[in-house]
Amino acid sequence: MMISGLPTIDINDLKRNTFLNQYQKTDQIIIWLFEVLESFDMSLRTSFLQFVTGTSKVPPEGFKGLMGLNGPTKFTIQK
Repeated sequence: MMISGLPTIDINDLKRNTFLNQYQKTDQIIIWLFEVLESFDMSLRTSFLQFVTGTSKVPPEGFKGLMGLNGPTKFTIQK
């Protein structure tokens, strides 16, 4: 698990560790995004994560451990 990450993608963990730039968590587009992600099976969640982060696995400590080019960083949705 330390090498390959967590096998499941917890959407609630993703929500808690998402930084919204010029959006609010109450904006309809953000609500829709997380509703769609919650409806995805694990295979589609993995594909989404691979597309947006470059990896299909969640760090062992969850999304709070997501690493960017400059170290730890939150998943960011920017307008």
